[in-house]
This record gives sequence, structure tokens and C-alpha cells, in this order.
Amino acid sequence: MNCKTKDYEIDISDIPLLEYTNIFISNLTWINRGIDKDIATFDLVVRDMPEYWNFYLFNGLEKFIDMLLNFKYDEEAIKLMKKMGLIDSKKTESFYRNFKFSGDVWAMKDGAIFFPGEPIVRITAPLVEANLLTAFVTNVFGYPIRILSKTARLKFATEGTTFIAASIVRLPGFEQGVEVARAAYLLEANLGAVPMFFRKFKKNVSVDKIFTNINHAFIKSFGTEREAFRYVLDVLLEKKMLFWVMIDTYEIKKGLDIFIEEIKATPKVDYKRFMITIDSGNVKELAFYVRKTLDKNGLRDIKIQAMSNLDEYIIDDMAKDKTPVDCYVSATALINVVDNPRFEAVYKMAELIHEDGNIEQKAKLTKGKESYPGRKQIFRVYDKNGKIKEDIIGIESEKLGVPMLHKAISRGKRVGKAKTLEEIRENIKKELKTLPTAFKAIKKPVKYKVTVSKKLSKMVEGLRVKHIN
Repeated sequence: MNCKTKDYEIDISDIPLLEYTNIFISNLTWINRGIDKDIATFDLVVRDMPEYWNFYLFNGLEKFIDMLLNFKYDEEAIKLMKKMGLIDSKKTESFYRNFKFSGDVWAMKDGAIFFPGEPIVRITAPLVEANLLTAFVTNVFGYPIRILSKTARLKFATEGTTFIAASIVRLPGFEQGVEVARAAYLLEANLGAVPMFFRKFKKNVSVDKIFTNINHAFIKSFGTEREAFRYVLDVLLEKKMLFWVMIDTYEIKKGLDIFIEEIKATPKVDYKRFMITIDSGNVKELAFYVRKTLDKNGLRDIKIQAMSNLDEYIIDDMAKDKTPVDCYVSATALINVVDNPRFEAVYKMAELIHEDGNIEQKAKLTKGKESYPGRKQIFRVYDKNGKIKEDIIGIESEKLGVPMLHKAISRGKRVGKAKTLEEIRENIKKELKTLPTAFKAIKKPVKYKVTVSKKLSKMVEGLRVKHIN
């Protein structure tokens, strides 16, 4: 959003200031010590994953590149930093006033499968530049990765049944609504009927493909439920669109009976234009009841949609029990990624090259929170059927499999053209084809093999000797 005069909005110029003061004090210290020209390599790593998740899908690279290449400190920021003591000399002021990212970025491709402990983004830049990206890097990928991975799990759970994502209610924030719709589009799920989503992700709009929800507020605006259904059948049918009909405003079974009476009394109506929405009670039991009742009345062409706080766990159970649902909708549980509310991403220094050419490998050695030194690569090994078998974290010069990190920015400039949504969508398809069936399970955790190369292990041991033993 871009409303700088409002205290509840964040403008792009605010992002560089979303850091703790210690980051700026470190920079001030390094500049004054004269080591600001040292070249540092930092890795972004996700430490863990929810109990039943078996993979992550990388997402957010294009957004990250666009924001990083526009990362700068405006006059207002300079004045504030001076007042806070974060700029204390002409040299530090000049650095921030002229800041422009000049380093390299290696990252996984959007849609790539990855696992905890693997460096998914590697940044090599002057120490003072790389340091300033700490909060930015650890935050910019969090929601995009979680929402794309969650959407993929929901799609697996539906077992081929129509799945609708991209609700706009109960969002963490308006901006996240775009991420939800984007994830749905990338995974070829159906978008919610929201005009903004169509403007951004579906240019070809046909009214006969658009659903509208006959919701509770609409129904309650009439004297009775019957009057509301009658208005839809007498007036709104002329609009040629499709209709989700909520029958639980007052009592679901009574609502269903009324709707059946009214639609059967309507001549020349195309039943395929209607879907009964179940949004309360025991959704699974009610789905069987609704299907049986519709069929008994000769309304087999009217489909059933299930809502009501569905997530992949509930949908998985329903699908396995062959619940007669034609379309699943996930809203609150999806958009808030309820089983993965935190994203334990860390940004750690892995190498420091001093101006005199001396190279120091860096790592965190604390048990349980270790990080690996050096410029690393993720090497992926596939089995004879083209399925992923093992990932090896190694030194970038090693040749241990298919490299997963690709150069995205070189010396402050984008490498190649920005990937289109269609290109990212194709990469996701390609990646998911390599995912073994067991990893698509919703409630059966599977451990993927991620190992460390001998060269990297030796480097870690050398640092242990230096700093601990």
C-alpha cells in the first residue's frame, strides 16, 4: 500500500527502516573501523516445518527482487537516523544517502520444493549492505512460501475434486489477499469470485463462468427465505451467472426443502447453474443428506459445495469417506495458515572476505541452532523414476547432483527477465511431478533425506576446533 500520510500504512520507503537499531549500530561500527568494503555471504534458512507437512514450495522471489532493487533511504529516513544516533559522520551519511544494492543473490526458483535446514537464498554483498537486509529477507518470503505450500496440501487433500481458494474475509491484512489469489492461480485452483482477483490473474472474464453467493445477508434482507429464493429464480437468473445458495440462514434442512420447492416450481431452469452451499453443522453428514434429498427430487445436476472452516485435514477425511461434495472451499484455515502460524527463518553470515583478500568462514555452532559456513549449494538427487531422493548441502564448487540455487541478481542487476506467472506455474507442475506420492499425504509425516557433504562437514569441524575445542 502507498499512503505515506497515514500512520497505519507502510510505504516502500519505510521498509529499510524496519530493522532493529543494532543492525545500524553494527554498520556504523564497521564503517568507522574501515571494514565496510569486506564482502559477506549470508544464507536464508528455514529451520523447521509443522508436524504433518512434508515439504515447502519456495515462493516470493520476484517480489523480493523488485523490492531489493528499489531498496533506498530517503531524506526523511536520513534525518531520523541522524536524530537516533545511527548516522554519526559524513561517511555514514553518504553511505545511506547513496545506498543501492550492489551484490549477488542466488536463490531457488519460485515453485521449487525444499526442506528445513537448506539455504534457500544466498546473498553475497559488501558487509554493510548484506547486514541491512536482515529483517527484510527473513520476512518477505514467509507468507508467500507458507500460503503456496498450504494451497498445494489442500489441493492434494481434495483428490481431484474442485477446490476454491482465495477468500477475502479474515485475512491477516489486505496485502495477503493478493498472495492467496496468486497461490491459487499458480496451483490452478479456482479463484474466489472477487473482481480484484480477476483483474490481476484472469483477464478473460465471462459472466456465465462467474459464481455469486446467495448469502445470509441477502436472504435476511427479505421477509422470508422463500421470498429470497423466489427473487433469485425470477430476477437474478437473467444475469446468466452461476449461483452458490446458502440454505442454513435459519435451519438447513428446512432451507433445503424450501429451495427445492421453489426451483421445481420454476419452468425451464438450468439446474447446472446452482450449487448448494453447506457452511455450518456437521458438513460431512449434511453433504450426504443434501445429496440424497436433491437426488430424490430429480435434482442430480445441482452440485454441493462444502465450506465452514475447512482445512486439508478435514477435507482429507471427507474425501477418503467419499463424501458427495463437488467443490471444497477453504478460507480462514488457508489464508491464516493455521497449522503453521510461525515461520522460523534465519539469516546467518557464512563467509567474510576482507579487503586484503583473506577469507574467513563463519558459522553458528550452538547446538540446535547451528548454521553452515561457506558459499553453499543445494544438490538434488533423483531416483530412476525422476522422483526426488536426497538433497546434499555442499560447497558451491562441488558436483553432487542437480544444483537448486540459481543466480537471480548479479552485481546489483537482475539476471534475465522476470518470470511470468505462467512460467512459475509450469515450474510448480514440473516440481510436483518429482514429489513421491508419500509426500503428498496429509496426516502421515515422511522424513526426506538431507545430508551434508564431506567437504562442508570438514569445514564445520575446523571451526569447532578454532572456536570451541
